[in-house]
Amino acid sequence: MPRHPKVWLACQAISRQERRGARPTIAQRRAQEAAVPPPASGPDVEVTRHEAPGPGGAIPTWIYRPPGRATVPAHLLLHAGGFSYRIPTLLDDLARHYVRAVGCAVVTPYYRLAPEHPWPAADEDAYAALTWLAAEADALAVDPARLSIGGISAGGFIAAAAALLARDRGGPPLVFQLLEIPRTDLTADHPSVRKYGAGYLLTRRDLDEGAEVYVPDPAQRRAASPLFAADLSGLPPALVLTAEYDPLRDEGEAYAQRLRDAGVPAETVRARNHVHSSTYSDLPSARRYRDRTAGALRAALS
Repeated sequence: MPRHPKVWLACQAISRQERRGARPTIAQRRAQEAAVPPPASGPDVEVTRHEAPGPGGAIPTWIYRPPGRATVPAHLLLHAGGFSYRIPTLLDDLARHYVRAVGCAVVTPYYRLAPEHPWPAADEDAYAALTWLAAEADALAVDPARLSIGGISAGGFIAAAAALLARDRGGPPLVFQLLEIPRTDLTADHPSVRKYGAGYLLTRRDLDEGAEVYVPDPAQRRAASPLFAADLSGLPPALVLTAEYDPLRDEGEAYAQRLRDAGVPAETVRARNHVHSSTYSDLPSARRYRDRTAGALRAALS
């Protein structure tokens, strides 16, 4: 059981909702997202909106950066949301943290969502945003030789898939991938899913819904999953952040191990006493883990 009282109380509240059948629908989550104002510039972070060309049309994209036009490295950050909705406040907070702590630009494309746009729509949008970023590097004042990719939860899945696409399609070159509490396996066949799939915020029901909307055909889910890619060699170095009481823990750590087996430097950091997404809370230990990922990103992009 997580020893943080705030984390455990939040887990209990979600469990009560599950038992009452009051779990929010995709439509309700999207309505909540729509009520959040778009990101705005502040005194230490400049935010601009762009449209990256994508296979399904323009991809709304926000770029967070230090004020001024000095050329900086860039991190493409894919949002969480079970492939079917967005969590804009989490994305906004983390993007601003990385701008301040790393001194890089953070690029946040709003990829197409399932079930309207099933696999591989989000993977292709992430790759399209990456190629646009590299092609427009001069105009955007970013350094195309210092690009990284990352994502949170489902966004980690999409980031890993886009890194594979970049390798297989000859670029753009990436120097790092930062996969935060990532999903890497749509089959959800791991001990941590069975052990922590109820009562720890993220549930087995959430995982099943995400797989069903993004890859409706069960026979395709293994092929779609980065964990089961035939060859992981030639990918950029990685840091994989997992949480101790997260059903996704084992598949994130298994992906890091497969990277190492393929000769790719990959560090695993397990957040002790945390559940899925509690590393983005205001707990002191959560801030330490965010500082840890920022430090790894800063070292990679320097």
